[in-house]
Amino acid sequence: MKCEPEEGSRLPKIPVLQGGEDVNEDAIRRIRARGNPAGILSPDTAFTQRCIEVGTTSTAVAIDVGILARGAEKLAQQFRPAAAPPPAAESSAC
Repeated sequence: MKCEPEEGSRLPKIPVLQGGEDVNEDAIRRIRARGNPAGILSPDTAFTQRCIEVGTTSTAVAIDVGILARGAEKLAQQFRPAAAPPPAAESSAC
């Protein structure tokens, strides 16, 4: 089992067993097979959707710090001055 970051991502790669079975999917299946609820918290939409398909009963799709950061970025963009247009090219005609 390896946990290497995906290329271009700051998040670690989800561990996978040698057979290709995601350890998280396996855990969800085993928990549900015992009649217990299984839940996750992840900002990764593809992973979250897969876990729902496997059988999570409680699924959180956002983290409060991420929501706060996105809201702050959106608000900051409203108050940033617009970029000045590039200066017009001067004519070389006499």
